[in-house]
Amino acid sequence: MSCVKNPSRKTRSSCARFTHRSYALTMATQLKVLLPYYLASCILLIAFGIFKVIHLLPFTDKAIEKLVKILATIEMDKEDYWKTLFGMKMFKTYQKIILRELQKEAQTGQKSPNPLLVSVDGSTTYKLLDWTCGDRPLVVNFGSCTCPVFMIRLCEFGEIVDRFSNVADFLTIYIEEAHPMDEWSLKNNHLDIPQHKSLDERCKAAQVLLDSGKLKTKLLVDSLSNDASRAFGAMPNRLYIIQGDKIQFAGGVGPTFYKPNKVAKWLENRALSDPNNNCNSLVDNV
Repeated sequence: MSCVKNPSRKTRSSCARFTHRSYALTMATQLKVLLPYYLASCILLIAFGIFKVIHLLPFTDKAIEKLVKILATIEMDKEDYWKTLFGMKMFKTYQKIILRELQKEAQTGQKSPNPLLVSVDGSTTYKLLDWTCGDRPLVVNFGSCTCPVFMIRLCEFGEIVDRFSNVADFLTIYIEEAHPMDEWSLKNNHLDIPQHKSLDERCKAAQVLLDSGKLKTKLLVDSLSNDASRAFGAMPNRLYIIQGDKIQFAGGVGPTFYKPNKVAKWLENRALSDPNNNCNSLVDNV
């Protein structure tokens, strides 16, 4: 509703009601995120305090190492994480993961968010749904170089790309760093990448991923405002399948629930139900 230059009393009243409703809706939306965020943060802080005390007891080392392996889903050297385990930097990282999960718009069966993305050289912008093609599934993989789970699973993900490239397209989106050197860093990560302060820094980090030779998909970069990461709750890594303009598969938040094998299973079922490829890949043609 637009407010004219010399509004009548009735128009002013309507505008006031509209403004009040908009403000109330905005506040309700913020409370829907902030209340559970602060509650979860309090619970997390208490849990971290308890685990920090347990962590200091020498006879608990093996049990904690097993817990880390379960959560990370990969083998990690103890010295990589031990000194920072359950510390404030780790706590803040988990707070960010919780916030991204609460901000998430993407829901299975619903219309997909369509965030702005950037080419690795920073010269071209796209919308995510530009990469969908008819009824052909688009598998979207979110992650960053400093996430060891994401990097290790790239081999498995590459095998899925090779196996199902005839029935689906694949796209990787580079997001905010999971373990940047200026936040919760891992000792032997061998990547001194800080959290991105500019789009140029994010593009340079994405280039590191390209140069690793581990990637078998098109790579695009999330905006500096983290639009894709927020919309998909992608921090630190996550998998989605979009078909048409709808979310058909929403993977769990990483690292614990980052499961490329579930994507493979979904694509297997898709290939069996519709073996005909009805659209040429847009990703391969760019």
